Amino acid sequence: MNIRFLGQGFADISDESVGQLIIDSFGDKAFNKFLAIVAFASEGGIKSIYDHIKSAKNNYAEIIFFIGIDQKVTSREALSLLLESEVNSYVYHTVSHIIFHPKIYIFEGEKQGRIIIGSSNLTLQGLFQNMEASLVIDFEMTEKQGVSLLNQIKNHYRFLLDKTSPNVQQLTRELIEQLVDAEVIPEEKERREVSQASNKPTQNQALLSEIKKMFPAVSIPKRKNKSQKKKAQKTGQKPILPKGKQTLVWQKNNLPSSDAQQVSGKTNPTGVLRLAQARFKANDALINIKTYFRNEVFGHLDWTQKMREQNSPLEETHADFQIEINGASKGIFTLRISHDSDRVAGQNNVPTTLHWGDAIDAIREQNIKGNTLSLFQIEGETNLFLLKIE
Repeated sequence: MNIRFLGQGFADISDESVGQLIIDSFGDKAFNKFLAIVAFASEGGIKSIYDHIKSAKNNYAEIIFFIGIDQKVTSREALSLLLESEVNSYVYHTVSHIIFHPKIYIFEGEKQGRIIIGSSNLTLQGLFQNMEASLVIDFEMTEKQGVSLLNQIKNHYRFLLDKTSPNVQQLTRELIEQLVDAEVIPEEKERREVSQASNKPTQNQALLSEIKKMFPAVSIPKRKNKSQKKKAQKTGQKPILPKGKQTLVWQKNNLPSSDAQQVSGKTNPTGVLRLAQARFKANDALINIKTYFRNEVFGHLDWTQKMREQNSPLEETHADFQIEINGASKGIFTLRISHDSDRVAGQNNVPTTLHWGDAIDAIREQNIKGNTLSLFQIEGETNLFLLKIE
């Protein structure tokens, strides 16, 4: 039996996450059963592993989720995604002040077992970003100690597993609607608003400035790309793009030099792509740049707030972008997206910006000024977008 610590969330030292380990485990042929007993789930958390759950269904004898819905943290969209995945899913709830709070992920196979137990919920932050702590226990099914631990966990939660607890209900569309109507579970938008409100800073700017010096902001750990994506970035080889339907969600014609990162003299490139209206229409109407990118195109991603001196919070998130220029793939890059709420109040200000980051060399190596940039969403992909420039 092998027991190891999995620390997550310190960007400068973490090289692994619970979410990535779950994804890798779903793809490991040594396992054919999965059990999750988790306190909370968000839309972003379920989306991050959704495709891997669907793929694993072909080889797994059993995939079961038990999700807690206390304290209005688990969202309607998260449960709806689980229902759409067509795996056995159940919710646990109690009207008392005692809440359902475990975080356990179990993979089983004929010869091997893996238990991940710690602090990571089924949210995007819990799986990939937060400062979390877990133990990973790998064991052979012939090892008494590992099997004993597995049996202890199953015995403790036997009233879940055999569905005899009155607080366990199988997930159905009707149950989800009942829980929403009873205001037991929120819409994803409401869940995020509550989370953001709880982090609303004090209006005492002097005190806030001192606190920020004592507790500076930390970087969000970037989700590591798969080796195929890394190789593509280094060699210029074209990675295999998922075969899902590509939907155009924005287009900008005649790229200006600022967006193309083409500058002269001592002027530094901006390093960003301004997500302007660009006369783009969605559903036959011009997009509203104050809400379109933040709430619709990238709304399903998990956003965090970065505090600034004498200002309101700047929101930011990350996503993967495959970049193609004139038909040639430049690779897949994890890029930052920021949304400035201060700029929403302006008449013509652009509040949402894509930061080129590690992709800036690929953007600058050939002059794309005057070209057309198209942004596509890919069906079945939650964190991957396609950027075509031609």
